[in-house]
Amino acid sequence: MAYAFPSGRRMFFVRELHEPVELRLRVVIAEGGVTRTDDGIFMGERTEIGTIDVNPAQPVIELVWDNYATYLVQAEHFHIAEDVEPASMLSERGASPLLDYVRETTFAEAIVGELRHWTLSCMHHIIHVVSAIPPEIRVLPPGGVYSIR
Repeated sequence: MAYAFPSGRRMFFVRELHEPVELRLRVVIAEGGVTRTDDGIFMGERTEIGTIDVNPAQPVIELVWDNYATYLVQAEHFHIAEDVEPASMLSERGASPLLDYVRETTFAEAIVGELRHWTLSCMHHIIHVVSAIPPEIRVLPPGGVYSIR
């Protein structure tokens, strides 16, 4: 059964990003939240300051792209935001500057078919994947060691 990626603005942290086999990209993310609050001073004003971290009680989400054309990881603090904010932290599109670049510099589309651009927005990282097929998504139990597919 396919898992629908959660909608809305969420705080995801990248836990793993690697290629378990050639041309298969595996990304594991965990949801975070405010784990603790303290009184503090922000810009000269006394205020409540929260610590944002992974919530170990939340399930973990695995995304696997088979046979990607390219992927790119950006530091979140250098990312230029889109004009329209996506409804989910995982978005898909058929036109983008990255897709234009991949189409101009590779022959991937002639072999695998129409390419799409997925963007996974996480705390500290923005992951871009260009592939002809969507990621396979599954929920993993909180904590523990996960089988590599």
